[in-house]
Amino acid sequence: RYNLLRIVVPVILVLAVLSVPSALATDSGGAQGVRGIFAFTSSTFQVAVVLTGMIISFVAFRRKQVVLSSTALILGVSGLIVLLLLNDTMLSRTPLSLGNVPEFALLLVPIVLVSLLGQPLSIVLTTLATTALTIYLLTWTPHDAAFRAFQAANSGGYVLYTVPIALQIVTGALVFASLAGLRRTQVQLNTVRAAYERERELDRLKNQFIASINHELRTPLMALQGYLMLAREFSQAGDPAEQARMFDLGQDAMNHITCLLYT
Repeated sequence: RYNLLRIVVPVILVLAVLSVPSALATDSGGAQGVRGIFAFTSSTFQVAVVLTGMIISFVAFRRKQVVLSSTALILGVSGLIVLLLLNDTMLSRTPLSLGNVPEFALLLVPIVLVSLLGQPLSIVLTTLATTALTIYLLTWTPHDAAFRAFQAANSGGYVLYTVPIALQIVTGALVFASLAGLRRTQVQLNTVRAAYERERELDRLKNQFIASINHELRTPLMALQGYLMLAREFSQAGDPAEQARMFDLGQDAMNHITCLLYT
């Protein structure tokens, strides 16, 4: 999420800042003049919503607060989309036309953003919220003549509901399944990584054990070899007493090796 926010937040913030002059010019040049800037349905208000969200997201990102940055980004973009839909439906002075229906595809953006930056539960809640908003706006917004004619000619026009709603539900289900699969993969990778780390630790302990055994056995084996060589030399020199003493010392070294191997 951090890498995604590092790219998305500055880009949307710059676009929002660049949109401020055009929004001010559009609203001030309307019938209400400068007062149009402060209207709830003005473009300036829409830009202000997304700009506020982006500023909060950017500041939170700079402070390494990834969750807050993600939430502000999602709310800012979602708020802009909801305002656009409200201005073209419930808050519009003109009836809803067939040309406004494709605008509901914009509600896929919050679902995608939540899938990239949120949790599985937030994907479900966002999908339900966009579906409920679509049904409400399509049902309670007054329809124009062409819209009503289409409904009459197509068994009530339920296709106008099913297409955007099905698109939202399918998108939400796909991203939810993808995220769930990704999380399962991450769990499996973590399990494999843990097993690999245990294997490396066991290999390290094995090498340490071999090194310790090598060190412990080397001293008595070298001593035994030395005693046997001295015993041979004393035998050749005709000194049976020293030869016997070397054999006794060699036997002690052998007993030490036996203790190391069986204790």
